[in-house]
Amino acid sequence: MASPDTDTFLRLTSAGSGGIAVVAILGVGAERFVAAHFSGGVPIVGKVRVGEISSDSEVIDTAVVVRRDKMAFEVCVHSSPAVLSELSRVLTGQGFAETSPSDPPAVYADEAFLGSAPTLRAAVLMSRATPSRWRVIAAEWLSLLKHGERGRVPLAVAKAAGLIPLSRLIEAPPLVVIAGAPNAGKSTLFNVLLGWKRTAVSPRPGTTHDAIEETTELRGFPVRLSDSPGLGWGGDFAQLLHREADRTMKNAGLVIELIDATSPASLRLNSPVSMIRAHNKIDAAPSGYVVPPAEIAVSALRGENIGALRERIADVLCIPDEKDDFADPIPFGCAATLVAGVFAATQSGDWPRIETLLAVFAGQGELK
Repeated sequence: MASPDTDTFLRLTSAGSGGIAVVAILGVGAERFVAAHFSGGVPIVGKVRVGEISSDSEVIDTAVVVRRDKMAFEVCVHSSPAVLSELSRVLTGQGFAETSPSDPPAVYADEAFLGSAPTLRAAVLMSRATPSRWRVIAAEWLSLLKHGERGRVPLAVAKAAGLIPLSRLIEAPPLVVIAGAPNAGKSTLFNVLLGWKRTAVSPRPGTTHDAIEETTELRGFPVRLSDSPGLGWGGDFAQLLHREADRTMKNAGLVIELIDATSPASLRLNSPVSMIRAHNKIDAAPSGYVVPPAEIAVSALRGENIGALRERIADVLCIPDEKDDFADPIPFGCAATLVAGVFAATQSGDWPRIETLLAVFAGQGELK
């Protein structure tokens, strides 16, 4: 590795490890580089800024920048090879030497956690809630217990427990299934919501044989999107496709029933999960076609009202609005397990159990 006096950078996440790549920038020139190439400004230690990372002439990507200490920054960008190659080129051009990530500084003990962030908004939220940060929080709560301030713990724990659903949205993204009759435009809508052409579009029934799943994002949170086989047409092969569609819907957090507005008598679903009824091809619907107030009209082909459908999906899935900042650390993974366990113990008043859990998580005790 380069000497400590050398300006260096290293990739803290391996290729393909997640939707976000984390690049550490180290040395006396790190702050100068961030000031010159990052539109969000230079953050203070422990804080996060969001902006655009640029070369001298053009934007490379939207980025999240975290300052770990005086001469150490983490830059979180999309894990596209083109983005990482251009960022490396710019850093090298500014005199930074790329080093091996085989022995990173201790300050980067949380890089694997942050590198698993599926979106930039998730990276911002996760950067405030690293495993080491939660160990500090556990130690703070433990200190309150030991210094006679027990009454402050339940409120803090309850507040943290209320944030667990947000971590679940990121760690286990909800599945949204597009279902309906053949030729209702399911694959077209799937491609539009995804933002790129993933599935074939054809007027022939049965074009989609298996459920196809991809991950997109809504309001900065990851969402799994599935295009299912068409329902409501006959034949043995069709029955196989029906069973595949039924299996997919049972695993969904939300089903979008797509109704063909040019053929409104098509099959209606009775879904066991939350459902949005969307009337597609509204631009070609017959005169006088009426969409019930609780349902939504769209044209996947023309992109009409797709933004409103996205908002409806996000609302049903309880994805928070983008203006919600959530400055308090969100408990992820083991931290969520800790918070849930401590919260349950506060409800029963089991203070010895609470002290044990906090001590173990803070590295100050053993589980008995």
